Amino acid sequence: MTQTGTKSINFTDVSVKEALHFRWSELTSRKSVHLPITFPQPFNSTPVVSVGIAGIYTRQESLSFGAEAENITPSGFDLVCTVTAENAGIMLKFQWLATDA
Repeated sequence: MTQTGTKSINFTDVSVKEALHFRWSELTSRKSVHLPITFPQPFNSTPVVSVGIAGIYTRQESLSFGAEAENITPSGFDLVCTVTAENAGIMLKFQWLATDA
C-alpha cells in the first residue's frame, strides 16, 4: 500500500512561533517544530516515509531549513521542520509518501 499527503507550515502562525520561541541570543541557532501526521488508513507494519518540498513561499533571498519524518508508526509520523531565526517568516509546503517496507 502507498499513501501520500501534503502539509503546509506557516512560520508566522502564532502557535508555530510559540513552539520555536527564538530569543535574541539564538538568532543563528536552529529550532524545530514537530507536526503529527496521521495516515488516512493505518499500515499493517511500520512503513517507509519520504518527505519532499512541494512549495516555498517567502520574500527572502536566503533560506535555511530542513524537514524529516520521525517517530514513524503504522498509524502516522511526526513531520519535523527545522529553521533558523532569520527564516522564521517563511511558509513551506511539504509532500510525504509512505509505502510498505
